[in-house]
Amino acid sequence: MEKLTSGLIKSRINLLLKNSTYPQVIDFDQELDHFFLPNIKNYEKCISNDDPNAYGGLDTRALLTSYLDYYQVLNDLPVGECLIDLGAGYSRGTFISEFLGLSKCLSLEFVSERVNFSIDALAQHGGDTDLIQKRDLENEDIEKAYAYYLYFPKGDGLDEILKKLFFHAQTSPLYIYACESHGDLLIYLDSFKHLTLIREFRNSLPRHGQGIKKYRVGQGDIKISWKQDLSSWFLFNKKSQMFVVIDYYHPILKKPVEWLLDLGHLELIHYQDKLYFKDLHGRIIDIGGSEPIKRICGKPRDINLLISSFSSKNIRKILFDDRYLLEMNTGEIKYLH
Repeated sequence: MEKLTSGLIKSRINLLLKNSTYPQVIDFDQELDHFFLPNIKNYEKCISNDDPNAYGGLDTRALLTSYLDYYQVLNDLPVGECLIDLGAGYSRGTFISEFLGLSKCLSLEFVSERVNFSIDALAQHGGDTDLIQKRDLENEDIEKAYAYYLYFPKGDGLDEILKKLFFHAQTSPLYIYACESHGDLLIYLDSFKHLTLIREFRNSLPRHGQGIKKYRVGQGDIKISWKQDLSSWFLFNKKSQMFVVIDYYHPILKKPVEWLLDLGHLELIHYQDKLYFKDLHGRIIDIGGSEPIKRICGKPRDINLLISSFSSKNIRKILFDDRYLLEMNTGEIKYLH
């Protein structure tokens, strides 16, 4: 086998980016793993982290971004700028950056076994081991940088990361490079008016969404109204004690009433360029169409007391006419006094 040098790796990457098949990319990634991170596959099989976000034991082809894609992203950065890889796995971006002399890549990963394995391997190649760090991205600070890389599923963890990046962007511009994870990341990011799509790269390996997207995060005040940018507003307010109020024609009462949706029990979902709410019962509310939001307001102080005698599992809807009503799972209407 030909000895791998920085010049040879660069040459082969550029050839593969011009014309390659998926098996060729997989073979190349595995070859570089053998060079940088020997025995990575067997090591990953032993990861037993109970956190579902760790994806312990997952095939490295699904767990990790291709070296070719890191190369594309790092070459897109201006000279002297740094990329922070959020949820970096085995820090492939840092290895390719250090070995090929590309822009710096700081790899942050919360699974300590992956971090320790990667640091030991990078040290063997004389790389800067400070560029691989253990970090609880959801609960700990994230450094301010020019750009961040996300290969992350939609969920609470991602939302906490986005809030931190949006705060950073209030004072200076920053960029997000995002690769599809579970089929819902890119469509979620596309829904934020706070994010502007700048360009798109072709994925080297098949993902749920084809392409790595580069977004510019808007500067300025992030405290905007739900009418301006519902996705951004929901991101920062979803844990607040609020009701989303919708005009609703009730088929049992046979008249229009207000339907009060507990904000903390809602998930904002995105499908075919439209926004919907999903409640605890799995019901889809078409807020972008037939069931638009009338207003969003704070919860009245007395509402929790009024409904406290009922099990929340048995309540289908909280309604308001001239007084509060509950629609139970049985279809029965309870009037609250």
